[in-house]
Amino acid sequence: MEGTLPDGLPVRKALNTANWELASEMVRVMETGGPSTAIQVNEAIKRFLSDATARKLSEASLKKYRVLLQGRRSSERSSPTLEEYAEDTGYLLLKQLDGDVLRDFRQQWKDAPLAGRKKLERLRAFFRFANEAGWVSSNPALAIKPPLLHDNPTMPLDDDELEKIHGKLPGFVAERKAAARGQAATSDHVERLKALLLVLEHTGLRIIDAVQLSSRQILESRLLLRAQKNQGDINLPLPDEVMVELRSLTPYGGHLFFWTGEGKPETATGNYRRTLRDLGEYCKVPDLHPHRFRDSFAVRLLQGGATLERVARALGNRSVRIVEKHYAPWIKSRQDELDKDVQATWNVGSKRRPRLVRVK
Repeated sequence: MEGTLPDGLPVRKALNTANWELASEMVRVMETGGPSTAIQVNEAIKRFLSDATARKLSEASLKKYRVLLQGRRSSERSSPTLEEYAEDTGYLLLKQLDGDVLRDFRQQWKDAPLAGRKKLERLRAFFRFANEAGWVSSNPALAIKPPLLHDNPTMPLDDDELEKIHGKLPGFVAERKAAARGQAATSDHVERLKALLLVLEHTGLRIIDAVQLSSRQILESRLLLRAQKNQGDINLPLPDEVMVELRSLTPYGGHLFFWTGEGKPETATGNYRRTLRDLGEYCKVPDLHPHRFRDSFAVRLLQGGATLERVARALGNRSVRIVEKHYAPWIKSRQDELDKDVQATWNVGSKRRPRLVRVK
């Protein structure tokens, strides 16, 4: 297209489409500067995020959608947003973003396979919303295959590692307090670490839920809350050991155990994550991160005979699918049954294994 815009500025650019109707629509939008019957990329993104906010998605989920879709990236080390990509490549209308265009957009992501899969799920959710709104005739993101993912096995903390962590924790806390300077010197962040570790170990909470734990969520030694990530209800008894530690803390704002209530809870969560990483290095426990406590909680339940459904309820998951995906290898009864099946194919003493007979 070549011509002059309403403000007098000359324009010469490719419209990136072989569709005459779509090209005409794009020219009309640029010539008039008025509304289009075909929605523009930035407007579609704005409406999607507005709807997501109205649906009360968690701030963490909204942030992930913004990182994928809106504005410009914070640094060159980050992946471009869809809005940034569309602007830089000249795609004005949402209808222009077909499967080939989105594959090119995905090529610019700088994510590991798991993060790439999650990002693709969010991209599909955006275009599903657009399709349901009538802005596009189909969901072009469905044509994009997710990256291959080699799942690492879930590795809970074993008893030796837990004993090492709890045994060396007092020394770690003492060293951190002695080395603290400035604002850190007046913080009791590390002094609350023991209670937080016990909560993680005995409830399997995600770190974001544990850090925001309130005395209002505990009733007669029972934990009652709704998980932030998947909105599942959690109702668990708490052992005396956990209750004693929680009661020893002076709550922030009269009810919060680990977060002051000031600033964002994600910031406090990040601080505790980094502290746990440092604790792991101090204790010589490799790869110490909060989710390993959740893994330990789930595996203990399964090896104690709990069903997948009950473990899902304990973790606040509304479906057993995720539990089965990550923790099925740790179910002892399943492994015992598989062992019997395999051993039945052996020749042992006078017992001969079944003969193989071709089925006609």
